[in-house]
Amino acid sequence: MYFKGFYYDGKSSFGHPATIVLTETTITITLASEILTRNLEQVNIAESHVYDERTVLKFGNQFPYEAVEITEADFPVFFERSYPSLHLKKTKIKSGYIAGIKSIVFIIAGIIALILLSYFYVIPFLAETVAKRIPQEYEIELGSNLFSQVAASYQVDSTQSALANSFFKEFKVNQNYPVKIYVVHSEISNAFAFPGGNIVVHDKLLKAIDSKEEFAALLAHEYSHVTYRHTTRSLFRNLGTYLVVSLLLTDVNGIMAVLLQNADNLKSLSYSRALEEEADTKGLELLLDAGLNPRGMLDLFTQLEKESDGAGEIPEFLSTHPMLQQRKVTITQLIAKSTLKLKPNDELEKLWKQIKLNR
Repeated sequence: MYFKGFYYDGKSSFGHPATIVLTETTITITLASEILTRNLEQVNIAESHVYDERTVLKFGNQFPYEAVEITEADFPVFFERSYPSLHLKKTKIKSGYIAGIKSIVFIIAGIIALILLSYFYVIPFLAETVAKRIPQEYEIELGSNLFSQVAASYQVDSTQSALANSFFKEFKVNQNYPVKIYVVHSEISNAFAFPGGNIVVHDKLLKAIDSKEEFAALLAHEYSHVTYRHTTRSLFRNLGTYLVVSLLLTDVNGIMAVLLQNADNLKSLSYSRALEEEADTKGLELLLDAGLNPRGMLDLFTQLEKESDGAGEIPEFLSTHPMLQQRKVTITQLIAKSTLKLKPNDELEKLWKQIKLNR
């Protein structure tokens, strides 16, 4: 009499479909490509068992075992009637077996979920929390080192940089960081801030700006990223895994090394929607405090939108480009609620004309 089942060669967990035939002294295993014969006395009864309507016969005394698995429910009865001296173990492990497999699956899924949760939420949160609490002098030193790391790749326009710094000083922002502005040559319209106060403006973007209010809006936006530690927090968040490991090892030098190795990330660093909107709002407040027309912020949005059309790289200012229209709406609503007290500033106008003349 023959039965359907699977043959396991003891070398892999893959079962080969087989037909099993029992004679008085042998078990013949017919596979797709060969026929195997095993003596009945080779069956290791201590390791063979019946469970979940399946019978497993194992051969030999050394792990890993060679085995056959018969999936037909009436096989145990036939086997014991044919060989009364061989008694198979009846192992009732169906529910336990399934529960064990489920437990393993749940544990693995839990570990994966924990890893993903840590990677996407816990570690970035811890890194950003640390960034909010580092001493200001350390942040300034960090920003200076980061700028030094990438300064060699810049061609600084010293004349425009001097004018831009004078412009920001005349803007009369209540500074809590030592701001220094660098205008650099580039074919990309961009502007971005380093931790601690350094701000880089690409000259292509400066050439596209039409008014002192637009330029003031750009500097106010970037300075807000600095003063509210947006750049530091976003950089730490993006590099959270590496930084948290360094923190756990109390390796301060390791933290600095990781940050310096990723200094170029600042050129394309994107902020969260909340941070970008805060920079817009706080930048608008700086325009209002200086008595400048706050529509400069909206004009800047429009100008940068034009600059980004067809460009290979979207400016940092528009790094949340899909939400630009909502940002415009928010700024328009804030302007409508504000009390406008425009103040003429001849020195600011004079500096802007010099910037225009030199670009």
